[in-house]
Amino acid sequence: MKSKIIIIIAAMIIVLLAVAVAPRFAWVPVYYFGKTEENLPDLADIPQMDEADVHQTICGYRRSQLAEYWGSPDEVDQSRNREIWYIDEDDAFYVWYKYGGDKVIVCGLMSDYPTQKE
Repeated sequence: MKSKIIIIIAAMIIVLLAVAVAPRFAWVPVYYFGKTEENLPDLADIPQMDEADVHQTICGYRRSQLAEYWGSPDEVDQSRNREIWYIDEDDAFYVWYKYGGDKVIVCGLMSDYPTQKE
């Protein structure tokens, strides 16, 4: 009987410790795998990145996150649900959002794009 009580008390202590410690580590996967502005590359770095890496990195972000980090887009095409940021005088970066939503589903770099950036 005494050993049963000790086992129950030990189990309760383990559960209480787990409940107390778990919230401290719950942020780790959200920070490292979540779509936060801290994980966005600078626009100037995008032309040097592999196209697949750019697509994997940017897709899933929301319109407001991109605008907050990169500033307002240089062109907005609401009929196509697309926004374009000029990188330099020849390159532009475009994103298409989910229809009726604000999550990026397709993105890419356009070289020799006629930008008005000086």
